[in-house]
Amino acid sequence: MKPYIVEFTVTTVVMAEDEIDARFTAEAEWRDISNDSIPTLIVGREVKTLSQLPSGWDGMCLAYNDVNGTRMKDILPA
Repeated sequence: MKPYIVEFTVTTVVMAEDEIDARFTAEAEWRDISNDSIPTLIVGREVKTLSQLPSGWDGMCLAYNDVNGTRMKDILPA
């Protein structure tokens, strides 16, 4: 198996005073929003090097659905 970048996009409506408040409200309500929404799914590219991992990911991370517990640093070159 190979690692792939996958994006989920959810569109919803929140009540807020302004755009900043809307952002904070959406973040605070994320669990409910994600449970109530059907996301759009985009399968991106295969990850071939550690530098291609998305923001917040590093070589110590484990990909979802990896039953072997293999760290990214153990399967991807720098």
